[in-house]
Amino acid sequence: QTPNGFVLGMVSEPHIGFMGFEEPVRLVSAGAPFTLQSAQITSVWRDGVTLTVEAFRGSDSIGVVTLSPSATAPTLVTFPGFINIDSAVFTATGGTHHPGHHVEGDGPHFALDDVGLILGPAHAITVTPPTHGTVTCTPDLVPAGESAVCTAQADAGYQVASFTGCTRDGTTNTCTLTNVTAPATVSATFAAAPVSVPTLNEWELMLLGLGAAGLGALVMRRRG
Repeated sequence: QTPNGFVLGMVSEPHIGFMGFEEPVRLVSAGAPFTLQSAQITSVWRDGVTLTVEAFRGSDSIGVVTLSPSATAPTLVTFPGFINIDSAVFTATGGTHHPGHHVEGDGPHFALDDVGLILGPAHAITVTPPTHGTVTCTPDLVPAGESAVCTAQADAGYQVASFTGCTRDGTTNTCTLTNVTAPATVSATFAAAPVSVPTLNEWELMLLGLGAAGLGALVMRRRG
């Protein structure tokens, strides 16, 4: 028999978080905001559980994610917009017992592992889409006081001309934001790449000269 989602939901041993009773689970900050990015979530006993995750700043709800986690493997869940929050509430309801799980346990319980958090304030880096190329920033959500690097990729026939919103690293295709203390917007300008003009080497010039001389001699014979 398959034991339960506590075992199947473990991604990084040896610890796992769980909701062991049919009560909402609340993640609360310790005096500073935090950002909830992702988590591996597994239903412990049941198929078809509805899990709702709601983020708050103070008493204001700023986002909701609803899912139905698997009872046999972790589900990677991301939480877009759960930035600089004070709390997140996980509420699970419904579902039916998964065949093969131990019969002594039941309920809409769930397990949490590999919870992705940024503790303290964080700031989003937004890219204004340029023409003739793309820009990506890593990370795009930066803990206060840390840095991000943005990379530009030009379309064929173009090259990076400049960046806005960050400091270009020499003449490379990257730029850096240091000591990020507020949300930032980054973009790049691309210009047409110069077209290279073929040049003749020494042998090619000699052959060209010989060819021109031969052509001149041929013309003179015809005139004669």
